[in-house]
Amino acid sequence: MLTAASRFFNDATGLEKTLRLVQCYSQVAAALAVTASDAAPWIQARSHFVVARRFFRMTKWIDAWNAALQHLSSTGTKTSSDSSIRTLLQLIKFSCLGMYMFLEMFTITDAMKVTSTTWGPRVLDESLKFWFYAIAASLLLSLLDLWSAVFSSTTAFSPSATQSEKQKDGLSNDSKSKAKNEKPDATTPASVSLSKRQIYKKLFTDGCDILIPGSHTGWIPADALTVGVTGVLATLVSMADVWARVNGGS
Repeated sequence: MLTAASRFFNDATGLEKTLRLVQCYSQVAAALAVTASDAAPWIQARSHFVVARRFFRMTKWIDAWNAALQHLSSTGTKTSSDSSIRTLLQLIKFSCLGMYMFLEMFTITDAMKVTSTTWGPRVLDESLKFWFYAIAASLLLSLLDLWSAVFSSTTAFSPSATQSEKQKDGLSNDSKSKAKNEKPDATTPASVSLSKRQIYKKLFTDGCDILIPGSHTGWIPADALTVGVTGVLATLVSMADVWARVNGGS
């Protein structure tokens, strides 16, 4: 158990998810605090975890834009309208995700309280809008994949939701253990069922995550407690996947 935990915490994605879990818990604790003085330590702790997590994705915009370019270069090879729509959504997702992380990178010194620029808050607001667009595109991709899984069970099925999540997470350190285990044929009922479970999980985590930029921009009416609780739930689901990956499914 200790060895498995060590592998998890030594993995960049595992450590980032752990920091996110504590960040969301701090937000919940601050929202439930009775007085402002009770909430203050939790708010301060949350701000520290936010800054720590930013360093994990400070240059991930490069990987996101590379992924967008790969999808753009494959547009000419798509024959069906379904594939074209999927490619377009993937292009939007990774382009917006890259723009979010690129813009956010310039505000990190403000978040650290090292500087206090006049343009920092505006840049952060715009970056969160791009994150919202990226998650919205990811939700549409998952719905498209769910449609394919339910109504196209006679054809090979390769969910972009799963591929996109691996690509984003392998916007972390995923590539090494990618193909250790033999994968079942995508046309079998078992593999279709597994794909649907993966899609449902992706829909759940994206549905929770979209509240973060949505509440910040005012596009989704959600209070701090709601965002914190959904953040905890989404992070636990993601952590389970990372745990399975780094520990060989155990």
